[in-house]
Amino acid sequence: MPAAVARRPWLRRRRRILPVGYRRRGLALLGLARRPPVLTAAVLAGLRAVVAAQGIFGAFAGPWSAGTGAMLLLQAAAEGSAISPALNIRGGIGALGTALRKAATGAGAEIRTNAEAVNILVKSGKAAAVVLADGQQIPARAILSTADPKNTFLNLVDPTELDPNFLLKVRNYRSTGTVAKVNLALSGLPAFAGVKNDASDLSGRIHIAPEVDYIERAYDAAKYGDFSSEPYMDITIPSIADPSLAPRGAHVMSIHVQYAPYELKRGDWKSRREEFGDAAVKAAIDMRLELQEFNRRMRAEGQPTTGQA
Repeated sequence: MPAAVARRPWLRRRRRILPVGYRRRGLALLGLARRPPVLTAAVLAGLRAVVAAQGIFGAFAGPWSAGTGAMLLLQAAAEGSAISPALNIRGGIGALGTALRKAATGAGAEIRTNAEAVNILVKSGKAAAVVLADGQQIPARAILSTADPKNTFLNLVDPTELDPNFLLKVRNYRSTGTVAKVNLALSGLPAFAGVKNDASDLSGRIHIAPEVDYIERAYDAAKYGDFSSEPYMDITIPSIADPSLAPRGAHVMSIHVQYAPYELKRGDWKSRREEFGDAAVKAAIDMRLELQEFNRRMRAEGQPTTGQA
């Protein structure tokens, strides 16, 4: 360890949580970067965009918005990297639900399906029971809600049971929808110009945004109630790690697309979903991604729809 770091424990902690770019510069300041790589302006712009995108991932904010730097730092501190890796569940997301169900029932839990919760009863300032749609009450000492904060505290709980200051904060809680998911069923592995195209090259996360301002422009469209024809996209191909997700030789591609405003200024998602899906596919092709023949399944506004292209 360099003497400068050894003498300053705070610097050692800081290096663990700050983005990769800072670490690189920090090493140079300490005299450890003997031969820094030669990077073109285009490559540097792309690297900046990859890091900046993690600060706005899933958020209704652009890379130049206040507070997104803190989001990036929190992620880096939690995961140990400014750029999180691709994580795929073997067997698909359904396998996760099955594993959770087995673990819960194995511990003595009872799982009910088709049992809508419509109310959380409060007695003496404490949650006391869950009321189902059929009127049945399930008493409990503690209640965990996986609904969002607004649904939990404004719909399930009687607002009169809450502290007025807390209620005001919940009502002002911003939770604007901004992400859509486009899933492609491909007849073969996609190809990138200049990439070897074997599974190892495409097993991570594929970032579609050549520069920070590209992401900001996509956010600008969403601010005014529309989606961009050049969206920021984060792509994974989970069938590389788990071949059971697709027939032999075929693949599935999952595309996280920003930005998709929950409410459109012109039209609605039912009438414009195909246009949005086409924009996402075109943006990928424009970035020299060659897609094999595919079927498309798109989820926007939380409602799955099917289509072909």
